[in-house]
Amino acid sequence: MHTQARPLAIITGATSGIGAATVEQVTATHHVIAIGRQPAALDRLNNHPKVTPVALDLVDTFACTPGSTPTSLPATLAQLTHVDLLIHAAGIAPIATVADTDATTWSATLALNVTVPARLTALLTPALRRAKGQVIFINSGAGRYPAKSMAAYVASKHALVGLANTLRLEEQPHGVRVTTVYPGPVDTPMQQQMQAQQHPNTPYNADHYSTPEEIAAAIVATTQAGPHSQIEELVIRPHIPGG
Repeated sequence: MHTQARPLAIITGATSGIGAATVEQVTATHHVIAIGRQPAALDRLNNHPKVTPVALDLVDTFACTPGSTPTSLPATLAQLTHVDLLIHAAGIAPIATVADTDATTWSATLALNVTVPARLTALLTPALRRAKGQVIFINSGAGRYPAKSMAAYVASKHALVGLANTLRLEEQPHGVRVTTVYPGPVDTPMQQQMQAQQHPNTPYNADHYSTPEEIAAAIVATTQAGPHSQIEELVIRPHIPGG
């Protein structure tokens, strides 16, 4: 359980990919509340002395879809008074064109990729202000450029840029820093699934992608800018020697 002796970080999407790698690296300096949807996937963190795992369906919790009813927030989050670092890593990336994306896919994608970060940040804003903390949004190259057959994902990531930029303006007087990180392609289960759907006949080559650990290290670096600076945006691309 967290003690006041260590700064407190909250990381969503903590069970896989960039989120999981970031949990491991942030524990070097913070106690981490690691949020994931599947309790079984959080089991590996149960005995970690610097991690409090929290199983939580964020979309259900914040009633982000039409007609849904909000569930109660775990006491672990509801009772927080200081939050030093909030990292939004949870997300989904459905594969479909504008013409083929149905209403359910639009709703689910915008709910998890935009509404959840907005509402969780709003809930924790008083605690972030007290700590003069930092909010980090894990975006994507899709937040900067269009991409075919990823209509809902691209739209959600562009919306997330607007959310981050607005939050930065609003919270600067309160000492809260806001960062958007734009990873390029990363060797994660999500990336493997996307390639299998979009390019089923192309062999998957992990050497063409950044690793989750490399992205996590870059995320951590944005937290070390010092009290008089903030890294507003960070773009990371894979380095392919000879490519």
